[in-house]
Amino acid sequence: MKCQRTVFCALLVAVGVLTAIALAVEPAEAGELGDNAALKYWKAFSTLPQLDQDDGQLLRSSSESPLSGRARKIVERAEPSLRLLHKGASIESCDWGHDFNEGAELLLPHCGKSRELARWAALRARVRLADGDADGANDDLLATIWLAHHCSAGGTFIEILVGCSIRETAVDVAASHVAVMTPPQRAQLAADLRELPPPTSSVVGLRTEKSVGHAWFARLLRAGEFGRVARVFSADLDKDPEAKLVAEALKDPETLKRVLERSAAALDRIIRDAGLPYAESMQKLEAFEKEIDQKRAKLSENPQANLADVLVCATMPRASGLRAIEAKAVIRQSMLLAALAYANDGSDAAAKVTDPIAGKPFRITPVEGKAGWIELASTVTRDGKPITLRARIQ
Repeated sequence: MKCQRTVFCALLVAVGVLTAIALAVEPAEAGELGDNAALKYWKAFSTLPQLDQDDGQLLRSSSESPLSGRARKIVERAEPSLRLLHKGASIESCDWGHDFNEGAELLLPHCGKSRELARWAALRARVRLADGDADGANDDLLATIWLAHHCSAGGTFIEILVGCSIRETAVDVAASHVAVMTPPQRAQLAADLRELPPPTSSVVGLRTEKSVGHAWFARLLRAGEFGRVARVFSADLDKDPEAKLVAEALKDPETLKRVLERSAAALDRIIRDAGLPYAESMQKLEAFEKEIDQKRAKLSENPQANLADVLVCATMPRASGLRAIEAKAVIRQSMLLAALAYANDGSDAAAKVTDPIAGKPFRITPVEGKAGWIELASTVTRDGKPITLRARIQ
């Protein structure tokens, strides 16, 4: 009996030791795994409400559109997802688990889901602002901008574009509701905005394009998978009148090798030009794109001489477009800072907030026919028009 008691006590001690070890180890492992914002966002995506067509249009309505009772009802359904949005935004690191070995075939399902989650957050922010809860609304908007930053964490072109779009969604909502915030709330929002990370740069996207996309093509060529490479190129050119000519030429392995050599050199040139000051960068990028387009137009005249350049054009990102979108996102966020300063302390305070690209104060004018609204304009243009932001300050 004594022996049995001794064995039993020993077992209890062993179980206690193992339990202590488990309690000591498991939280650390969970913490390491949980320190990834993407895990919170995927849960948020999976719990997003399903909407009918009418409610879907309401979710996508302009930040200036009047709110209905229905907006309040549908936004309540997204509370679990929005709670997870805030949890994701509170975590600095974000890894979407990309398998870059997939190269040009890499799927990015989080981009569309992130955009949808941002719309829900923007809608709730509008509801909160209308109900006088500017603090809660600003928390939603800041979490949305963190989502924008995290969405583009993979560094691909698409992720960066979606990140900029999400950032602008939050800026538009905040700008259209500056008037309903108290001076301390405006000051706090401005301080929080200054602490946010900037958009992932276009240079990062271009470097990813080279290290992932170009490396993937090269790897397939070394493996002799010429047909697979040809199918990807042909898919990019499927609307081109010379697509058949291109597809035929791509059957030649030597042609594909020349394309890779030229595309590597072209990417190096684009990366270098994208890193220059904005005006100089855009001038060089647009000139290069025009040069490639001219060669594309002459394909049928001399296919052998121009084919490699045309195929490079088919796979080259329009870097000038991404550079412009990146610039617009950072400029309009600075415009929001200027609008907050204007509402609190007047035009002199707003003039101290300079354009991050042009280095000058924004031009601020009243919006005709909209009392209490101002328009902030940059000297930087896109598609021939100044970049602007409208804000309601009264």
